[in-house]
Amino acid sequence: MPRNDRELIRACLDGAPRAWDELVERYGRLIYSIPRRLGLSEMDSEDVLQTALGIALGRLETLRDVDRPSAWLIRTTYRESWRNAKRARKHSELDENVADDQAPFPECESHSRAWRRRRRMR
Repeated sequence: MPRNDRELIRACLDGAPRAWDELVERYGRLIYSIPRRLGLSEMDSEDVLQTALGIALGRLETLRDVDRPSAWLIRTTYRESWRNAKRARKHSELDENVADDQAPFPECESHSRAWRRRRRMR
């Protein structure tokens, strides 16, 4: 079982069966805590956690400071948290009070029929 971060990163890169799980155990709570402290919801924080871990998995071999992966993971998580918060703000600007009662293609009868059929099914 790897003891320090350098050995853990090397084990992950070598494909050791338990190494990735150990990395997630070691840094998962840290990664999850960042978006929560920034005010993201539990669901958004879990998305950030998964995305940050995915980025880590894809870029682990390019990590320069293998003795301190926490610094890189923190920076990556902050960036992903900001992206997630920006997307959330963008979607929250939608006006929920607008009625959705017009067909998107009123000039095209076949599109209009298809739209009404989908609307009834919904």
